[in-house]
Amino acid sequence: MISTFSRLWPRTKTAAVVLFVGWQLFFLFVRNPLDFWYTPIKAWCEEKKIWQGVKVVLDPVDDATRHYGNFAGIDQNWRMFVPPMARSASFLAARIEFTDGTDELIRSDNEPDPLSYFRFGGWRERKLEDYLVSKTPEELPGDDELPLWEAYARCSVRRWRERYPDDLRTPARVVLLRRVITFPEPSENPSVYEEAAVSTVGVFHPDGSLAP
Repeated sequence: MISTFSRLWPRTKTAAVVLFVGWQLFFLFVRNPLDFWYTPIKAWCEEKKIWQGVKVVLDPVDDATRHYGNFAGIDQNWRMFVPPMARSASFLAARIEFTDGTDELIRSDNEPDPLSYFRFGGWRERKLEDYLVSKTPEELPGDDELPLWEAYARCSVRRWRERYPDDLRTPARVVLLRRVITFPEPSENPSVYEEAAVSTVGVFHPDGSLAP
């Protein structure tokens, strides 16, 4: 038994490496075109009246590669390298609402002061928050990755307690927010920023469960 395992192990390792490299190449080959041209591909297929047939194959591949890239932390976004440059940035925040009717805003550590900004480290947290901030309350129920938002809501309550250990208020719910900072135009004063535009990502109970 041991000798058989020893004989097969090198071949097994080689096969595993070949499969992994092959999958990675497939991921890169497929994911980049889908990120760039999914909409044009769909429009062209609809024009040729073949979309329903293509969709059966394309959508499962799209889902598999997108979830894999997100899980492995290797999803790619090319907006920083090509024009037009971003004119705004979104940051995740949490509004802790208390039983006495008051609230406390817990901003992300990644949200900068636009007039005095230097950031070092925390890139994995930034990637996570960039993903979480993209949803709306209507999209969260039934989402396979809802536990990510629930965990962030619990984390927000924990951060509030750490920052204000003497605060005796009782949290009633946690509202995750999208705070959008718009950059001044090139012709405008670079030190003048408008207030962040705020919208709701989702509403949760203090234990992290999604609120109705």
